[in-house]
Amino acid sequence: MTTEKRLARAESLVKKGKLVDAIKEYDLLLEFEPEMAEVHFRQASLYAKLKNPGKACVAYRRYLEIEPEGAHAKVANAGAVRCQ
Repeated sequence: MTTEKRLARAESLVKKGKLVDAIKEYDLLLEFEPEMAEVHFRQASLYAKLKNPGKACVAYRRYLEIEPEGAHAKVANAGAVRCQ
């Protein structure tokens, strides 16, 4: 499955409320493209919604490692700060 199709599938799962399944799709994406900062951010957001702060923190930090000045840096920094 292409990156675009997997991203679309994950977003479709999010819209259906299947957050755990969406995270699994993102995991598969990251196996092949571990530097996709946007996917790390999306995972972090889903983990936060699922009340899993430990995994959210890891994903927020990974996003910041890849794109410290990225579009979601402010939100990711706020999420990562809560982890300390």
